[in-house]
Amino acid sequence: MYHPSHYTFCTKAFAQFLCVLSTALFFCLFPPGLSAQFSLGPTAGMAATGFRWPGDIRTNPASSPRPKFGLVGGIALELDVSKSTAIHADILFSQKGGKLVSNVTNAVDGDTRYESTITLNYAELPILFRIYTPEKPIQFFAGAGLGASFGLFGRDEIAIHYEKDGVGPVTDIAFRNVDYRDVYKRWDFAAVIEAGFKREAGQSVFSLGLRWTRGLMGIINQTGSQTSEIDQLMNKSLAMTMGYRIYLF
Repeated sequence: MYHPSHYTFCTKAFAQFLCVLSTALFFCLFPPGLSAQFSLGPTAGMAATGFRWPGDIRTNPASSPRPKFGLVGGIALELDVSKSTAIHADILFSQKGGKLVSNVTNAVDGDTRYESTITLNYAELPILFRIYTPEKPIQFFAGAGLGASFGLFGRDEIAIHYEKDGVGPVTDIAFRNVDYRDVYKRWDFAAVIEAGFKREAGQSVFSLGLRWTRGLMGIINQTGSQTSEIDQLMNKSLAMTMGYRIYLF
């Protein structure tokens, strides 16, 4: 059950997360003695998200992970180190998760399909090193880096579909869990690669990019001494985002 203490924990931990990462971001973007152009602005887009789940589930058609769509948006910051290189960081609200589908057949209910749609909402901070083509005003870029995510809240919707003697689904039961703190790990870390282009117009920068994020650790807290396949569940996502930044100096 949800308890107010969980909200207090989330608020305090999130404040600590922002404090630590903001300090790290400041020193990454403003190292002593460096003079370069800095731009800042909003970014938003949509991501196809899912789970990496090793084991037989990858090849077993009766039980498989499937993707879902989520929103991503926040603030983009970029420091132009040179004409062709930059340090880029985002402070994002990012929806991740996926669908887990399992098909079971028995003599009583016939074919039964279990669908679990999991939505995990994170505060995410990816930091990347970008390389740009030299041509202007349109420059293509490629980038790579690491990302840290802090879990805010989530939801797990479970639907059960029964089918017997050719009759369509007759039962659809949804269960929701708003307190996932004891199930999913609060922190997640990922490798990030991206590609896209930007167009400069005076002091403004318009950008469009495609970003692949691959989790580096399991997101489920282990409940016992033995590790199961579900303990190895990892996030992954492919996001397309648009951004607008203004050069501040």
